[in-house]
Parts: sequence; C-alpha cells; structure tokens
Amino acid sequence: MGEEGYLGLDVVRAARICSAGHGGQILLSETTRALLGNQLPEGVSVVDLGEQNLKDIQHERVFQLSFGDGPKEFPPLKTQAKKSSSDALAERIERHVEEMVEKSLTGSLSDKAPGLRWTIIGLAELLLVVVTIVAIIWLVRHVL
Repeated sequence: MGEEGYLGLDVVRAARICSAGHGGQILLSETTRALLGNQLPEGVSVVDLGEQNLKDIQHERVFQLSFGDGPKEFPPLKTQAKKSSSDALAERIERHVEEMVEKSLTGSLSDKAPGLRWTIIGLAELLLVVVTIVAIIWLVRHVL
C-alpha cells in the first residue's frame, strides 16, 4: 500500500472485474477462484464465465459466485461488445470456409479415385492450353 492508497495492476484488475458485473452479481478473478479451492460451503456455487476482454487487461477469466437463495442469472457481462452485422457475417464466412476445408480434406482422404480423376482432368486441360500456345507461336512465326 502506497501513500495514495492501494496501487498496482491487481487494483486495476479488481476495478475492471467489478465494473463488468451487474447489481447483486459477485464476480471473481481466476486467482481468487483458485484460492477458494474446490470445497465450497453448501449452497455456494461458482460458474465459469470464460475469458473476458477487460479494458486495459486482456483475456481475464472471470467467475461468478452464487449463493443458494441469491440470483443466479444475469445479463451478459458489460465487457462483451455487441456484435455488428459485419462481425456476424465474418463469423459465418469463417465457419463456412472451415467446413469446406474439412469436407475437402476428409473427401480426399476417404475417396482417392475422384481426386485422382480431377487431377488427370486438370493436367489434360493444362496440356491442351500448352499445345494451343505452341500452335499459336508456330503460326505467328511461319505465317508472318
């Protein structure tokens, strides 16, 4: 403790965790949760709210302490930014790409013949393009 009171990152972390909660909600840091241990009094429960992005503190795991007769459900923490439509679209595209890559990988591993067929077709198309280019070059040199 300094001359001006409590100082340091732990005080900032505690203030950020407190400001993320709602009235009547008891929030704990990961360190405080670890200090509680696993033997909680009867009627007391701890809920993992996951990693949260707090102002000036990234990726802090936050827990909620609930008592038997107290409220257990609260709105989302104030740290969670509302998703814009562009964020939702980006997530949908990312999921779609992941699914397509997974299908592509599992399809090529489980069914090798169609993959080989498309490879041969691609090589044949490439060969036709090369032959066409060679023919055009030959015509240009010999006709002109």
